[in-house]
Amino acid sequence: MRPNCQFLKQSKGNVAIEFAIVLPFLFLLLSGIMNFGLILANKNQLNGVVNAGMLFAFGNSSVPAAVELAMTTSTTNLSPLTVKAITFCVCSGGAPASCTATCPGGLPLSKYVTVTAQSQVNLVALDFILTNPFVTNAQGTIRTLR
Repeated sequence: MRPNCQFLKQSKGNVAIEFAIVLPFLFLLLSGIMNFGLILANKNQLNGVVNAGMLFAFGNSSVPAAVELAMTTSTTNLSPLTVKAITFCVCSGGAPASCTATCPGGLPLSKYVTVTAQSQVNLVALDFILTNPFVTNAQGTIRTLR
């Protein structure tokens, strides 16, 4: 004699159970896509700030304070934003030199400016995977016209 297993043949509620199993993975995927977009947008804005600093250093002044001011005024909504500009000189042979000195053997002296920008992104969920706030950096170096 077989026992009555009618409850095993019932299929009501299967969709709800499947949805409950899949929902955390969908949430994880969606929040990952959103966070990737936030980080990418922040990185693009930082690249714009660095480009503004390098263009200012090339065309106007390579004084670090002036370059940093140009970088901070070029942005619209990055907060917090940390900018840094460093000037250094190199002789044609690749040897570092003081920007006030002359190169040995009459080699030309090249002046460079390195600009760095840093900001943070507040992420949506995923605190257990990525640190929140997520720090983004951008850096660039340009040779100036003395």
